[in-house]
Amino acid sequence: MPSVPIASGDLTKRICRAKKIPREALRKFGMREETRNGKPVIRVDAYNCYGDVHSYFDMTDYGKGLNAPGEGSSGMFFPGRLPQPGETWYIVEGLKDAAALTELGYLACGTPGNHVPAKHARLFKDVNVVLVPDLDKAGFFDGKDKSGSNLFGTANSIKVARLPGPRPEIPLSSFAYAKREEVLIE
Repeated sequence: MPSVPIASGDLTKRICRAKKIPREALRKFGMREETRNGKPVIRVDAYNCYGDVHSYFDMTDYGKGLNAPGEGSSGMFFPGRLPQPGETWYIVEGLKDAAALTELGYLACGTPGNHVPAKHARLFKDVNVVLVPDLDKAGFFDGKDKSGSNLFGTANSIKVARLPGPRPEIPLSSFAYAKREEVLIE
């Protein structure tokens, strides 16, 4: 189900402002305005383990994002293209942080949870990977280890970067929204 980015209305402005996501960066992820259960949402593409858009993720201005209904509907978030051998890609938790790094000029994608699912590791064959986990326990301790394990032997290299400072409650998207370019410590 290919997408055509069309979002430009008030909903897009509200959600991008509320979620601290630059609109232009989010467009790269296939952003479009849709409705879900009669309510307006911004929908973005979700990629399966073969690199195909197979599903979607909805964002609202009234709560957390929602995967498409049904088993197996979650997926990775890519900015309109997949990693190529030899490139360096930053992998973060979720769509917001992926869009934030993309806005800063990085090749970045988001996971559907706190780690790269094993079935998606094939998309990073011979790619230089930089994991940027959230600073909470699930991301920094569990997620980075699981991602590293899943990518080992597939990715060309695996590094871990972290946000500066000890405060896990400040998401990466907040740094990018403020246009701070010295975001990562590798």
